Amino acid sequence: MDDDLAVLGIAVPEQAKWAGEDDEAEDFEIYAENAQSVSVFTSMATQWQWTGGMESHRSGLNHAVLFMHMDKVGVSRKRKRRFEVMADVQVMERAALDVWHEAAAARQEEQRRKAGK
Repeated sequence: MDDDLAVLGIAVPEQAKWAGEDDEAEDFEIYAENAQSVSVFTSMATQWQWTGGMESHRSGLNHAVLFMHMDKVGVSRKRKRRFEVMADVQVMERAALDVWHEAAAARQEEQRRKAGK
């Protein structure tokens, strides 16, 4: 990946930031009642949809496969439980999108600042 980013003109010290690897991992607790929802969300890590174009970014999860992931994790087929898990996944999805969009905006601002020097 270092070579890929270098081709784009991203300096080696900045590559970890661009790759999202500069953040320290933080431990956190997952309450038992949220375990299935978190498992479904993490199982959908490859299901992010992207916008097209030069400024491509994640636009949300592919909800067409959400119920398949619920089955994989073992979520009850009761409608109420499925809607609870779906709502939880949507909250996590929105939070992740907010973080990624904020990071992208910060990178763009940094690029503008550097270009203005």
